[in-house]
Amino acid sequence: MTLAGRAVLIDFGLSIMREESSVTYNTSHRTGGNVRWMAPELMNLEDKQTREVPSDVWSFGCLVLQLMTGEKPYKKYNLDEPITLRLMLGEKPAANLNDEPMISQGLRELLHDCWENEPSRRLSMKVVEARLRDITFSIM
Repeated sequence: MTLAGRAVLIDFGLSIMREESSVTYNTSHRTGGNVRWMAPELMNLEDKQTREVPSDVWSFGCLVLQLMTGEKPYKKYNLDEPITLRLMLGEKPAANLNDEPMISQGLRELLHDCWENEPSRRLSMKVVEARLRDITFSIM
């Protein structure tokens, strides 16, 4: 956030974040970035997976979730370790999007597609942008 109150996004993969939870302070994951917004393929340290557009698409979906609900991804977990395990087991950042009244059906479908476990099956950002435009025009 700038001093003028303008929201500014930074690179998800290189950001180092410190957040306060009700239990403890935690910092970014050892591979860079914060596990709440990190794509599952980045959890496997042995694969030396590089950050690519599909990883950012996952993170973008997490950002949209937080903007629309006011809650962090994986909101029921306070620590990084259970989030890392849930990511590796295929759990999505929101347990049930149908329970989120601020998220339309079109946006639910978009987030679902952003959170494909297989990176090659995730949307491109051009497709994300087009679908966001469609969602916006459908509610106007």
